[in-house]
Amino acid sequence: MREFRDVLEDVNKIDTTENEKKVETYLTSLLKVAKEEEKRDVYSKCVLFNESKFLEVENETLKTLISAAEILYNNTVYIEIIERHLEKNALRMLLLDLIYKFNEEQERNLKKLWVNSIVTNVQKELQSSTSSAHVSDIDFYEYLVEKEKCRKFDIIVREIKKEKIIEKTDVRRFRIVAQTKKFGGAQELLNKSGIRTQFSNAFTHYDFSLEYLEELKKIERLPETEYYKYFVDVKYSILNEYGAEVSGGERSEFNLLDKIQNAHHYDLLLIDEPESSFDNLFLKSEVNEQIRQISKTVPVLIVTHNNTVGVSIQPDYILFTKKEIVNSKPVYKIFSGKPGEKVLKKVDAEEIPSYEIMLNCLEAGLITYNERTQTYDILKN
Repeated sequence: MREFRDVLEDVNKIDTTENEKKVETYLTSLLKVAKEEEKRDVYSKCVLFNESKFLEVENETLKTLISAAEILYNNTVYIEIIERHLEKNALRMLLLDLIYKFNEEQERNLKKLWVNSIVTNVQKELQSSTSSAHVSDIDFYEYLVEKEKCRKFDIIVREIKKEKIIEKTDVRRFRIVAQTKKFGGAQELLNKSGIRTQFSNAFTHYDFSLEYLEELKKIERLPETEYYKYFVDVKYSILNEYGAEVSGGERSEFNLLDKIQNAHHYDLLLIDEPESSFDNLFLKSEVNEQIRQISKTVPVLIVTHNNTVGVSIQPDYILFTKKEIVNSKPVYKIFSGKPGEKVLKKVDAEEIPSYEIMLNCLEAGLITYNERTQTYDILKN
């Protein structure tokens, strides 16, 4: 929407009502001067009395060309490609010619401004010395340019209101789809704004772009920089691998994958109890490999009460916490070690068997492990 925002901000500077008044004033004064032709005196017959002003020449195109030529001339990264088509000296001469032309146009504009100031002062003196009507000044070129801008703005607004997909982004097995659509009513505009105000009057002009813009200007607390948001609604959808809208659980999975995807921008990735929201299969198939890749550049810490999560990710290091009651007070101990080591150690050299810890966390103890093993054997056979 950035390009549309720029167009809207440019059109927003145009006062169409004032422009029409200027044209009406000009035509009225022209008719009055023609009607009072016989009454003109020596002052009103002076050539400068109704003289038009010089128009300044816009230099934006020249500025753009000079900037482009400077980029080509000073570029060192792609110098071989540039010099294959354009000689360095030719570029230099082009740049100088453009600068000379720009200075020439600037000088001409300054002369026009100087002459216009003289004409304006003379006209004021002449008009103060006579009762004859004079033709009101108007810049028809500027008027027509602004009128054309408004016409094209209306075309652009009609085009962006057409429903279409403007962006697709893949996040692992999910896809984010951004789609534009027209606003369906004043309530949708209100929901978009998030402020307490009224959009009912503005929405009645929704199909008339310039009138609608004028109505938006009347709404208090609505920032000018956000007018563009109220011309077309952008809806974001999250689709699963089958192209359907995600369910609540799938949305949680997407949010996790989306957050993890951007983790390399930070100093540390901390994941707290992923098993509370996700099953082990999803974590193993969708999350683990991504985390392993991130851990090559960013420290990754996973806190879990389900050691299946910890084991399936193949960690580089394990921290195990244990609470004991000593003299009626809780004491927390932290044991650590590398996967595969027979014991986990505390900093004071106290040890616990890794086998016992893993069995309790994974299988809720040896008895449960044996019972589950028997169940698996029965199901298998």
